[in-house]
Amino acid sequence: MAQVFDGITVLDFTRGMPGGVATMVMSDFGAEVIKVESPFEKKFRESSGAVQ
Repeated sequence: MAQVFDGITVLDFTRGMPGGVATMVMSDFGAEVIKVESPFEKKFRESSGAVQ
């Protein structure tokens, strides 16, 4: 069954929860989501322990 965002690619440059939720919903509706982040942000997120 075709979904609303089939064939759409989304580049996710967001920071924080609201952007992540928005791109998650787009992915749920068929979009391919590519998360783009700096190495510092990734290191901070992984070391903060806020989200497991």
